[in-house]
Amino acid sequence: MNAKKILGTILKIAIAAGIIFWMVKQDKFNVSQLGSFLVWEFLIVAILVTGINLFIVSERWRLLLSTQNTHPKPWELYKLSLIGIFFNFAMPGGVGGDVVKAFYFYKDHPQSKAIAVSSVFVDRLAGLYTIIIMALLAMTYDIQHVLSIETLKNLYYFFGFIFFVFTVGLCFLFSKNQKLNEIVLTVIQKMPLKEKLEKLYISGQLYGSEKKLLAKILGISFLSQSSVILLLYFIGRFSSFGEGVPISTYFLVTPIGFMATAIPISPAGVGVGQAAFYFLFNLYLGTQTELGPIVITVYQLLMLLFGLIGAYFYLVKNKKKDTLESIEIELVNSK
Repeated sequence: MNAKKILGTILKIAIAAGIIFWMVKQDKFNVSQLGSFLVWEFLIVAILVTGINLFIVSERWRLLLSTQNTHPKPWELYKLSLIGIFFNFAMPGGVGGDVVKAFYFYKDHPQSKAIAVSSVFVDRLAGLYTIIIMALLAMTYDIQHVLSIETLKNLYYFFGFIFFVFTVGLCFLFSKNQKLNEIVLTVIQKMPLKEKLEKLYISGQLYGSEKKLLAKILGISFLSQSSVILLLYFIGRFSSFGEGVPISTYFLVTPIGFMATAIPISPAGVGVGQAAFYFLFNLYLGTQTELGPIVITVYQLLMLLFGLIGAYFYLVKNKKKDTLESIEIELVNSK
């Protein structure tokens, strides 16, 4: 790993640690509360639900791959998904979990480099698009309360704008109209990182005629996001802070909070998630509570548990000792 990537990784870890340290010192996050979750009646349910949700996500990816004349087994992709989670926490430089799991799928299926890239690209888009829609639906459901708080009102308009832009972008991405494709490629040639953007656009085009498939992918995404929200609600109810907080609050806060954690400035959103969920829960409930940081921290610890299992699969799979730089160069920057 070169010096630039090492510094980038150190900076991300420092940001995560700094945010959590600040929140603890300001009495916004009582870490000792986490000990109350170390009981079997909680752990069994939480680990089971997390594992099922991750299986749903890996099945979404398998569905995308299966339509392109590849037929991976569920267990194969589940293991790769866990490897991806591990790298979301490790975050070595610019190599994230999606890149690593796509790389190892390509290594197991040498004929499918384009499919490996396009599938994880469309899979990530589906996840983000679903989060945006769920945030809008939750805010619309409680529109009077949302409009009564200036910050929430601005977020509502912002997500409406993002939804519009995202929808138009997806229409362009999956369109099979030749003239429209030529216009998009011409615009891409005038943008920064044009080579990578062109590869991503061409990757998305592989699914342009799969309208029924894309509808299924969105349906699975809604199922996955809903199961995560229910898990967070379960975590909140188990804590000493979640009493009386309705499930509708989680449906509004969680999608917006996850959008914040998707910004790659800390490993797996650690630190950023704590700050975002603290702010959003307090804003929506109109009171000071540590519910947000507790909920997202327990969720991240559950994900870390499965990431550590992914680390084992990575060590077993990485027999040829592929370097992280070679993964990035061979898959991301390949022709």
